[in-house]
Amino acid sequence: MDRRLVLVLLFAIVAFSGAPSMARMQIGVAQNRSGIDIQVTELMIHAMRARDMGDMNSAELFWIQARAYRPTLPRPAWLDQPPPRQVDYLPPPQDELLTRIANMPYSEAKLLLENKLESDPANAEVRRLYLELAEANSDSAEMTRHRSVLSSDSNYLVKIVKYLLLTFLILAFAWQAYRLYCDLRNI
Repeated sequence: MDRRLVLVLLFAIVAFSGAPSMARMQIGVAQNRSGIDIQVTELMIHAMRARDMGDMNSAELFWIQARAYRPTLPRPAWLDQPPPRQVDYLPPPQDELLTRIANMPYSEAKLLLENKLESDPANAEVRRLYLELAEANSDSAEMTRHRSVLSSDSNYLVKIVKYLLLTFLILAFAWQAYRLYCDLRNI
């Protein structure tokens, strides 16, 4: 009887001491399994995005990679369907767009015009519309800003002519002063 008790206790010790390590191994398998599930899901999402963009080769490669992680993964039906057609959106012409913006409230128009000027700061039509709207709404900061940019082109030539004329006058006075000095020296 003592021998039976020893065997039962020995069996219980071995069985219960191995249970936590077995449980840890099963938890590790579950964690690895969830990591694989995440990778498979991400690869399938990449495959769907590639198909939606019309890149069927990449979509097929992503599905093959996902299948490498999970060989029982069935081929999705959307992989065999043609990609959806992309509708090209053509923005309206600039004249029409500026007409629409001119009819908007100033606060909304100001945001749209700022975005247009950020992408193309040299666009004079957008600046003129912005200046007109700023004058209509008494926005002095924007009026000053756009007037200075729009009027700088016309003043540029005038400034150059003024500087050339000033240079010519200085040279003429210097020449006359030199001639006067030479004449006074000869007397």
